[in-house]
Amino acid sequence: MLLLQSKKHRNGNTVSQFFCLIFPILPFIFPHSILAVDWTQQTDRLFINWDKTDTPGLALVVVHNGEIVYQKGYGMANLRYGIPITSSTVFRTGSNSKQFTAFSILLLEEEGKLSLDDDIRLYVPEIPPYQEIVTIRHLLYHTSGIRSHISMMTISGLTLFDDLVTREQILALLERQTRLNFDPGDQFMYSNGGYMLLAEIVARVSGMTFPEFVRERIFAPLGMTHSGYIDNNRLIIENMADAYMPLEDGGYEYTPINYASVGEGGMYSTVEDLAKWDQNFYDPIVGSRSLIATMKRKGGLNDGTKTPFSMGLVVESGQGPEVVYHGGDIPGFHCQHVRVPSFHLSVIILANTSDFISSDLVHKSIQIIEYFMQNQTSSLNDYLIHEPSLAGWGLNGFTPLSPDLDLFPSLLNPRKTPIETGFSTQNVSPQFTPETSEEYAGRYYSEELDIFYTVSYEEGFLTSSHPVFIHICSA
Repeated sequence: MLLLQSKKHRNGNTVSQFFCLIFPILPFIFPHSILAVDWTQQTDRLFINWDKTDTPGLALVVVHNGEIVYQKGYGMANLRYGIPITSSTVFRTGSNSKQFTAFSILLLEEEGKLSLDDDIRLYVPEIPPYQEIVTIRHLLYHTSGIRSHISMMTISGLTLFDDLVTREQILALLERQTRLNFDPGDQFMYSNGGYMLLAEIVARVSGMTFPEFVRERIFAPLGMTHSGYIDNNRLIIENMADAYMPLEDGGYEYTPINYASVGEGGMYSTVEDLAKWDQNFYDPIVGSRSLIATMKRKGGLNDGTKTPFSMGLVVESGQGPEVVYHGGDIPGFHCQHVRVPSFHLSVIILANTSDFISSDLVHKSIQIIEYFMQNQTSSLNDYLIHEPSLAGWGLNGFTPLSPDLDLFPSLLNPRKTPIETGFSTQNVSPQFTPETSEEYAGRYYSEELDIFYTVSYEEGFLTSSHPVFIHICSA
């Protein structure tokens, strides 16, 4: 059984982001009566609509006590050539990558090469000197206030992920930002830009590129031979699945991805490789038990409020067993890794179709855990649904950022308070009337976005446009 509740944080803000990054409640019940059932057949039925030769699909592993107890591929890795998905098929993992970024930072901290309370400008001096210091810890816990480069690139006209996006572009954009969304530590706001900066810090401290560091320090020791990073959109990855989006009238279309930044995402892997990573949280080959405990510790705000995120992970511990997870969503690729440490049980799913998003995969992962535990002889009962800790932070729905926002007039009007580019839904757009609209006409330039907007008033409509799209407001 699953329960979803939608709440807003007490400050009225909600959180949405393109990469995805949404996490619903992880409740589940184990009944008193343990029935002997074929849990693998129940699992297969969850994905019956994708267990075909004319659809994309997913790869799945269930890991118990360090062993893969079930693995299967459903659907096609490549529809054009009819290549099926297997447990060794390679997928992009989206924001699931963030846990590797956090782990890399903690490895360097454990070696005394940095402190989590260091000012990030010690390592990335190109970032402007804001009024308050932004620390590495702020980046790890999504409390830095650094604006979302995903949002800013979208309103500046880039079409993610059709247009090429590189590390250099993102750094240049972040360097131009003169303000934060809020004082560091005052609020929680999921930040892809923060994790991109963490990867940059790893590279500069270690003297290696971030992909080289992770490959040498994490992937190689764990035997994750089919994992890596795409920091060049022209890379050819052996056994890589294609990404697909469903069409309204049926069928699928191929989804090109030209996003070539790492840290916030950019990783590729297989479910088999991620099973090796999963085991490292029980019997560490890389890092220490102390490091892993630090990684799982929840963040806090300046007022003492606990945030929903640990370092690159979400840790839920209510009246039931502790559940550790993090998903990933980019167009056509979706991922979820759910671990229940007290049962030494994990479900890892990688999908190549936007029929799913990571929240769907959380639901299905919990169902699989229920199916598996019903088949065991352990005395597992009286687990209760606990209140969702994430919904109150706005992480209860997937809302891709759209250019169709009342954002542009407020950006273009120099006499109004500029809107904060991030996930805040607060709006500062002026009120338009036929009498006042003409005064907004003109050409405007944003130094922070490095783009011109043209505002014109014709036949009762105020139109803002730039070379990529047009936004119309009725006066």
